Amino acid sequence: CCWAARPWSEWSARPPSSMCRYPAGLRPLALTGGLDNRVNVWDLRHGTRRNRFRIVPPWALLLRSSRGQAHAMRAMTLDGGKILALVATSDGLVRGLEPHRLAWGARRTAAVPAHAVGTATLSNRRAVVVTATYDGVVQVWKREAFTRHGDGSPLLCEVNLEVPVTDISATERDTVVLATPNGLTAIRFDAGLLETHSPARHADIVR
Repeated sequence: CCWAARPWSEWSARPPSSMCRYPAGLRPLALTGGLDNRVNVWDLRHGTRRNRFRIVPPWALLLRSSRGQAHAMRAMTLDGGKILALVATSDGLVRGLEPHRLAWGARRTAAVPAHAVGTATLSNRRAVVVTATYDGVVQVWKREAFTRHGDGSPLLCEVNLEVPVTDISATERDTVVLATPNGLTAIRFDAGLLETHSPARHADIVR
């Protein structure tokens, strides 16, 4: 018997929901969220909810309800086994949240303007966050941009596709795949140039 085979409808409080797997190497966990300003952390091994937290404070939700409407999520590993949750919401921001390990809730760390989010580990072992907007601007960020740590510019690269981007997936060999109204577009980054040069177009578009 495997708890991970349980239907997601039994775990999610209300649709719609977004789901992503926690990074490899840790216990199998997943995130779900929807329009209620909540993110749920599920333990797939035991079929239980491990954490639940708000995307924004209640007062911020009253001012603009779109701030709490999640439509995409990703997660990545931080030092010490901590997790960084990245939530794209309907108000056009991608927010970073660090769930508490021993108690429910999360620490809100940072936010950048974007409508889609993805994560990747480059060939030089740097973990990066990739964001994109509806007007086609794709940006690659150091992980520290969402954790309030580190010095210098957190932006590594920026590419303008000039078409809306709705979803981001990472593949191997420093490549990410972007979903657009015209189909899929692959971008391959030069990991070495990202480390040694100021933010620029260090990428090749492979359609």
